[in-house]
Amino acid sequence: MGFSGVTRRTMFNVLSLSCLIYTIGVLIFTVGFLLNRVEISATSGCLATDGQSEATGDQCWIDKRFNKSVIVVIDALRYDFTTPVPDSDLLYHNKLTIFHELSTRYPRRAGLFKFVADPPTTTLQRLKGLTTGSLPTFVDAGSNFAGTEIQEDNLIFQLNSTGHRVVFLGDDTWVNLYNKYFSLSYPFPSFNVKDLHTVDNGINSRLIPDFPGGPDRTLLPELSDSSWDVLIAHYLGVDHCGHRCGPNHPEMASKLSQMNRAVEFIVEGLPEDALLVVIGDHGMTSSGDHGGDSGAELDSAMFVYSPRDFIDEYFVDKLPGAVSQLDFVSTISLLLGLPVPFSNLGSPVYQLLSGPPVPPPSAPWPPHKGPLESLSLTARQIRRYLTLYSVISNDFLPSTLSRLDRLLADCETSLTRVSQSGFQRQQSDDLIAQYQEYLSEVKAMCRDTWAKFDLPYICYGILFAVMASVWTLLVSYVIFLLEYSIVRGRLINSTVQWISVSLAVIFLLIWAIFPLYISPYILFSSYISLIAAVLLVRAMVAILSCYKVSEILRHSLSWKSLVINILAKPSLETYFSFFVLLIYVVSLGGNTFLVQEDKVLPFLYLSLLCVSYLSYINRTQTLLSLKRSEHPREGFRHSNPKSPFYLLLTKVWRVTLLVVCMVGCLRFSTNFNLCREEQYPNCETSPFLDKLSNSSLQPLLSTNSRYFISVCSLVSISASLYFLLRFWGNQNGTTFATLCNRFVLALATVFVAFHWAITASANTDWVAPWQLTVFPLATYVCLFVSMLCLVANPVLLYLERVSTGGISVDVSRDVGPQLFSVLDRSIRYRGAPGAQGGRENGAADPTEAPPSKPMIYGMITGYSAPFVALTWIIYILAALLLGQSVSLPLATSLFHVILTLEYTSVTMATPNDPSVPWPTVVSWFILSSHYFFAFGHQATIPSIRFEAAYIGFHGDWNVYIVPFLLILFNTLASTFIFSVGLPLCITWPFYRRYAPSSGNQGEYQLLRDGDFPSRLFQLISAYILVSSTKLISTMATAAILRRHLMVWKIFAPRFVYEAASFLSSLVVLLLIYPFGVWIDYKLRKFMNRCS
Repeated sequence: MGFSGVTRRTMFNVLSLSCLIYTIGVLIFTVGFLLNRVEISATSGCLATDGQSEATGDQCWIDKRFNKSVIVVIDALRYDFTTPVPDSDLLYHNKLTIFHELSTRYPRRAGLFKFVADPPTTTLQRLKGLTTGSLPTFVDAGSNFAGTEIQEDNLIFQLNSTGHRVVFLGDDTWVNLYNKYFSLSYPFPSFNVKDLHTVDNGINSRLIPDFPGGPDRTLLPELSDSSWDVLIAHYLGVDHCGHRCGPNHPEMASKLSQMNRAVEFIVEGLPEDALLVVIGDHGMTSSGDHGGDSGAELDSAMFVYSPRDFIDEYFVDKLPGAVSQLDFVSTISLLLGLPVPFSNLGSPVYQLLSGPPVPPPSAPWPPHKGPLESLSLTARQIRRYLTLYSVISNDFLPSTLSRLDRLLADCETSLTRVSQSGFQRQQSDDLIAQYQEYLSEVKAMCRDTWAKFDLPYICYGILFAVMASVWTLLVSYVIFLLEYSIVRGRLINSTVQWISVSLAVIFLLIWAIFPLYISPYILFSSYISLIAAVLLVRAMVAILSCYKVSEILRHSLSWKSLVINILAKPSLETYFSFFVLLIYVVSLGGNTFLVQEDKVLPFLYLSLLCVSYLSYINRTQTLLSLKRSEHPREGFRHSNPKSPFYLLLTKVWRVTLLVVCMVGCLRFSTNFNLCREEQYPNCETSPFLDKLSNSSLQPLLSTNSRYFISVCSLVSISASLYFLLRFWGNQNGTTFATLCNRFVLALATVFVAFHWAITASANTDWVAPWQLTVFPLATYVCLFVSMLCLVANPVLLYLERVSTGGISVDVSRDVGPQLFSVLDRSIRYRGAPGAQGGRENGAADPTEAPPSKPMIYGMITGYSAPFVALTWIIYILAALLLGQSVSLPLATSLFHVILTLEYTSVTMATPNDPSVPWPTVVSWFILSSHYFFAFGHQATIPSIRFEAAYIGFHGDWNVYIVPFLLILFNTLASTFIFSVGLPLCITWPFYRRYAPSSGNQGEYQLLRDGDFPSRLFQLISAYILVSSTKLISTMATAAILRRHLMVWKIFAPRFVYEAASFLSSLVVLLLIYPFGVWIDYKLRKFMNRCS
């Protein structure tokens, strides 16, 4: 059944070409859909860029209100952490009370505001917004791994350029962004979310003189030190405690109390001419995560305080309840007398500028003068920004800009009139409203403009993905239906060349027409010309062969018969699997379905399983009827083990039991889903997925019980795969790969269990840093060594040589089948009662093997064993990175995989079919998608587990590829597991059909026929094709609904997750194919050595 005429290299080239086209399509679509705004490097100065001086006296832009400032950032300071809630049972309430106390006691000195962020609520993007006043974009969330120096004008640059001495303590993200602007800095590693105290204690040890255990208490012994003008401290403990324990945890209560004491100390030592500003960069969800746009993530707190009155009594009652984070940079800049950063779009909290400047003027100070001046200066700065941006980009409509210019001109005219009249109260209030209208309209215009999509790129990306799918379908299914293998081979080779021609022409056109705009994103600068030239030369060489193949096809192929063959071959079950897949991908266009996707996938899988089961029962009924007609004397006597009716009914009961177990695994795994924000209050997250030692879990499940269950699940995974390989006979011998399977992987399992034991406590301060990393590192080493040995020698067979006797074979014929036949007879001979080396009549049969002949252990599973061992490695790595909370669904997925393979083997009509049935491929894909949710993930930014980057490592990274890969594997563990285990869909049915008496030689039949690489190629192509339908659907949905209200909350994250999952699957499958070919080669070499 081999696919002769098609070389293995050609099949690998086809797969590589498919992956290349898909990748190009995803990248082009990403450029068109996830746009980033243009960053302008211009800066503000005391002399404005339009030639008008903004200087007033010896000040810059405006008279400053304070000489010094202390800016404290408490990461993830949710607003309700700061407000009193009497009689609350929640542990995070009523711990950080100083803000409310001071704002209530001193209304002219302090103010507490809800501080509303713009999504995405990741720390790096929030810091950029807080210091530049600019709007973030969705694609910025991906850069949270590695911050680079900000090129736009920002608050820290303005402080440095005006001679202010800036001292920084805390989160080292600031150093990556503004390192050269700090006079003094004390950064601490920030990315390790398991570390609750290093950053906070490091700040306190340098800021608070009597802090216990400080390594150096003399650097900043008191706040009255004259060596600083602006002091910035960024605490991380609250954020890390939320990630590790959740908000409602005793550790969070302790951390908030610590922050309360730190703020109290700063307030007590604050100089008279200084302003204290305490802000949170974002909030957190009920699970302690952030990154999305829910209210709990967007609402943080801002608190301002000064030892003197600086808010005019008239404006005390007019203080806003909520402040946008965009407004922070303009407010603090004007309070310190600085130029507002050039890219700022926020409006100042003008009420805070109602007090007199320093030094106080001799004449009475009108309370409306400061607010109106601040609004006017900010509005003129924004107008300069819009003017320059319009020169660089055509994003803004000229008519809209003209209308905004007229509105600002009216405000400036009114300001002149109001200032001449002495800032009358009513006129000033009306003018403030006009300025706020202008600033609000500018902000709304920019939000709408920077949500603009590049529709041609979006269409080109979808077109490339569709083209790749058509190409994959053509090669993997249609072409292999051709009757002539020579025609098939030449046609595939020629099709590859024609695709190369098309890609070369497309690349050349894009490179020639759009070299400046598109090359930085997709074409990687000038290298595209070299790629296009190579593809074009290779394609031209094949033009003649394409012509020859067309002539062969014209004379030898009946297209009518081919179409009939294509339409007639699939069964009803196959058509239903396509229908289920169609329902799945079409439903991705509904936001309700995407929100409830984890609930719908089990229903689709059960529907497919039920139809498959009923189809099998129907086939069995047909066979029973046929057997009755062939054996009328048997009647209904099904109890006879040799009766054909008994065999069929026994098989039906086996299939029924398998279906029941598969349904049980599916239903059990649905209990571990993580709830997303839109599913509340009708959803409850599994207790196993909650933070460790959460107080709400204690009545239900203790930490010790959870650990015991998790370890049992981990052991069941390793034990099942170990005994499976041992049962197959693939654990014999002393090769490195076999020894790793027997000992090293078991040792890695023990290391994972020890790591879970150490990290089971919410507070790991008692553990030395090396103890947190030693077991994960040891696990990585064990897995790497095991994988290296497996790849070097994937043959898990063992030849037992016996000196007595020998085997006579005909060397002129294929040696392998003769060896298998003799060895099989040897096995059966040993089991024959009374066998002594001859036949029953005493005459020796020269073809019979004597009892003690050589044995090859594991021959019938020669292909399955390496893939099972590789899957074992992936499972242990997934257990380490996913953590003990996901061990139960992880073990369930393994048993579900084995049951699916058993079910496929039993229900398959014959394993000799050249391809795996389409229903099996679709079911495999749906299971992969289902266990993405069962492993505790959702297609949202807050569900990303950044703590996976520090499993086995301690400290910050200089190169972010390793943490990125760890987080990627944590997020897409199901994708990697099901991609690596995919070849078992081919090999397992052959193993289960092993029956020497009927001539079925197990997986050796694949080796004998030589068609395993072709089968693997067709299976991988089919799986890629099925997966691509979901990718194309998410791309099309995001494009069509790009103006939908939920596009950035639901559809864009779904596309990002699906693109990452699909591309990761492509990479794995592209590596699995040469690995399968390598196994085939090594098995043939082993058999030749045996002969």
